[in-house]
Amino acid sequence: YCRALAALGIAVESDVTVEDWKAIMLRLQTTYAAIESRRKTRCFAPVLEANLALLRRRFGFTVTECRLIGFAVLLNTDDAFEAIARRASERLDIYRLVADAIGIPLALVTRALMHGSRLRRSHLVMLATSKKLSEVITVGDDSMRKLAISRLHCVDDLFADVLKPASPPELARDDFPHLIPAFDEVVRLLRRSLDKRRAGTNVLLHGVPGTGKSQLCRVLARAVGAELFEVSSRIDHHLEK
Repeated sequence: YCRALAALGIAVESDVTVEDWKAIMLRLQTTYAAIESRRKTRCFAPVLEANLALLRRRFGFTVTECRLIGFAVLLNTDDAFEAIARRASERLDIYRLVADAIGIPLALVTRALMHGSRLRRSHLVMLATSKKLSEVITVGDDSMRKLAISRLHCVDDLFADVLKPASPPELARDDFPHLIPAFDEVVRLLRRSLDKRRAGTNVLLHGVPGTGKSQLCRVLARAVGAELFEVSSRIDHHLEK
């Protein structure tokens, strides 16, 4: 606490009484009001701001979604930020706290974090029920912490640990004679989607291990001239209900 408050120009001793906290909170509110009177838009550190801008350009996230990602990253990487936010969460509703912290209207924050929203479906930001604020709003994968640490040259740098280019196929279309009619239909579907740059086209392959599903994906990608990535990801289902 002392280090975080000192950065705001508020010197405190290590032993803080309840009355001291009341005075500190008053100082913080006064400082907050003064900052707000001079600047309407809150900014993250330059590195984080640059990386969030990169995400926005690549995935089309809104300003609200990017600032929520930034808040989650800081909450899970910066102990001083988490400590202040945790103290504030004892007095404010979580969504209200987040809205005030990132300078976005409460209605937009609520909409962006509602179940089934694009941000929730992306699993870049996860929500859970917990008494600890840093466990209520968290990043979906540890690789997201890179956003606050180093400037990324491209989005691929962020997902390098879980998103890797697939190996070339070792088989061909004719190696799946029983699937050729379905194969050709899927190729047409994927080509139409690629031509129209349509997102969200899904193909479900099922079968026991060793039946060639991964190879079939690689053959399909080559057939339509698409770049294929292999994703290694773990989702904590207890976080998303």
